[in-house]
Amino acid sequence: MDQFSKQEPRLFIGVDIGGTSIRTILATSEGEVFKRLERNTPVTDSPKGILRAIEEEITTIRRDIHGCSGIGIACPGTIDMHRQLITTVPNLPGLSYFPLTDKLSERFETTTRIGNDLTLAGLGEHRFGAGKGATNMIFVGVGTGIGGGIIINNQIYLGKTGSAGEIGHIIIEPNGPKCGCGNRGCLEAIASGSGLEKIAKRRIEAGENSHLRKLISPNSKWKGTENIFSSKSIFEEAAKGDILSKSIISNGARALGTGLATLVNLFNPEIIVIGGGLVDQWTVYIQPAIKEMNRLAFPQPTEDTKIVQSSLKGLAGALGAITLVAD
Repeated sequence: MDQFSKQEPRLFIGVDIGGTSIRTILATSEGEVFKRLERNTPVTDSPKGILRAIEEEITTIRRDIHGCSGIGIACPGTIDMHRQLITTVPNLPGLSYFPLTDKLSERFETTTRIGNDLTLAGLGEHRFGAGKGATNMIFVGVGTGIGGGIIINNQIYLGKTGSAGEIGHIIIEPNGPKCGCGNRGCLEAIASGSGLEKIAKRRIEAGENSHLRKLISPNSKWKGTENIFSSKSIFEEAAKGDILSKSIISNGARALGTGLATLVNLFNPEIIVIGGGLVDQWTVYIQPAIKEMNRLAFPQPTEDTKIVQSSLKGLAGALGAITLVAD
């Protein structure tokens, strides 16, 4: 008798596809996690390579059970929820229009649903995490990129086709740095981890002094430094007093605060849950952004809004994906 036979819960599989790793969990619709796996995302591979990696993880995690009630996928990029199709994935371009859910449904003979990773992270936080119990909630993921999920009257708001929640593409500076989406001055281009990195590189290449310059390859600009230089480097140098690093962080926090103020004024939420890799810089980055939000947003909705840190960490997307398919 396998370990789940006595309980006989409805089990679901949640897969969170990231630019660097794929997280897979086996859990109930109530958020009880039985197993979790993580592996590197084969980003240089074809979409079939990513599909194969996901199939291997699902096969492994199902080993001790007779079957599962559904598979939920959290994926970065723009998802057409009606057609259940990935339409744009900047960091994993091979997945655009690749029939991932059809392939997985066929392979494992079960219902498979897909949604935007940060939208589903918001759903996970609302159902099981820091936003549990709130009727109106916004999740903001601040990491390599910026995105989010919007909960209105206990329901996830997807918009007409499912692309709602692209918080990172609020325009903060119309003539600002170019974003990966093609526009200029998006919140993501100024305040995300990748945005901070690009701004630092550009300003140093323009001649500004900084201790970050030591991370430049002596033979060519930034070549070969991908594993050395990161947004973490900027925060580390800022803590040592580096003026350029402090300036970049201050500008990013102001931009993030402007974005948060926009959300407060538009949605008047009970709670904003902030997650993502830069949450680790809460004191030096997120708190100044909240201060800027308080300065810019209307007083009453600001007073109404509670700002908290995410509690599910790396499991939010996968749990949200399970909720999507379970619902």
